[in-house]
Amino acid sequence: HQLIRFTGARVRDRPQAVAILDTAGIVRFLNRRARDVFTAGNDDGLGMTLDDFFTEANHELAEKVKDAIRRDVDGEWHNVLVRRASHSFLSDMRFRRVVEHSLPVGYMLQIEDVSAREELRRRTILSDNLASVGLLAAGVAHEVNNPLEILGNYLVFLKKKGVDEEAERVLRKIEEEATRIQHIVNNLVVFSGASGDTTSRVDLH
Repeated sequence: HQLIRFTGARVRDRPQAVAILDTAGIVRFLNRRARDVFTAGNDDGLGMTLDDFFTEANHELAEKVKDAIRRDVDGEWHNVLVRRASHSFLSDMRFRRVVEHSLPVGYMLQIEDVSAREELRRRTILSDNLASVGLLAAGVAHEVNNPLEILGNYLVFLKKKGVDEEAERVLRKIEEEATRIQHIVNNLVVFSGASGDTTSRVDLH
């Protein structure tokens, strides 16, 4: 009797929504979390069919569970969207057979809200991607700066050669665009965190 009470308390107070179904798929028990989510806390939910439990908005989820019951197999579905009137959430669903003397006597359906976990995973991936972009930006900035310096030197050389008015206008336009590219490259360097001048002794020979 104590073991039954202990087991019942553990199921009743779990943070995941737990539903116990009979072999026909009728709800025979809902823990507190399941009642809060699937009956708005106003009903014990006993005697509901799977269609009533999930509602029309989650028809596909109800069909997954009904198919597992028909085939009498366990099942797991990850990152499935549960739609409710108040809010929707991502969940991991686990469906387990309850067996006595090798015969199924019912099923336990556990639905865990994993929205926060998935959001954290998404943010972690985004952070990793931004770090990769930063490394790429630093490399690209270095490679682009070198030809920009050469281009600038050639522009200075051409200006000193003395050119007509039209050519001078073209050279001025090229210089403006080169300066624009340099600003973009400098911004990439700042973004990558690779900026910052350092001073050191070098051998000019």
